[in-house]
Amino acid sequence: MRERPGGARPQFFALEFTANLLAQPGLPGRLLRYDTETAVVQQDGLVTPVAMALDGRTGEIFITELGTGRVVRVDVR
Repeated sequence: MRERPGGARPQFFALEFTANLLAQPGLPGRLLRYDTETAVVQQDGLVTPVAMALDGRTGEIFITELGTGRVVRVDVR
């Protein structure tokens, strides 16, 4: 969750491991943002994302991918 200035509703972020686990081959995952009850895709094409950390100072989220070992940086400002 990220607090927003001026009393605006907070934002929530969620990682989706895959868009369709049963697909062969499996579909890439996504970073979803919730400002309301409807998700907005913030970043797609993630390969097995498993963890994220928000840098509140810069407004970036760092996501680790299990399958590739990469750390992906996403600007969410």
